[in-house]
Amino acid sequence: MKKFKIVWRHGVEEIGEGETRAQALNNLGYGAGALAALDYIEELPGGTRKFAVAIVNHYKELGLEIIEAPTIREAVQKYSFYNMETELVEEQIEHRKWLDSLEDDLYSIQQAFYKIDLDLEVKEL
Repeated sequence: MKKFKIVWRHGVEEIGEGETRAQALNNLGYGAGALAALDYIEELPGGTRKFAVAIVNHYKELGLEIIEAPTIREAVQKYSFYNMETELVEEQIEHRKWLDSLEDDLYSIQQAFYKIDLDLEVKEL
């Protein structure tokens, strides 16, 4: 979920969470009537996003997971590689520290998986 700083006209600030600004307000218990007292809403860094992550080995999907994480790299790191069927894949992925050294962009991460004969599919939801 994304985090939002909600600033009211009378100077009070609150932090709300939701997929949208409206949902963040609703999650704090406010309805449409509260908009008149609202100054502004600002999205804060560090919220989480939802990703669909799947690993494909020789055109066979080994597992699809919906993962919440702030970045693509962190979503891939949270992926449960141990649900896969082959021991070889588990051995290749067991030490995932190499992911820490990658840039946080999908292309770099996919290229690293390609080098160990796996295709990585990631889609932001």
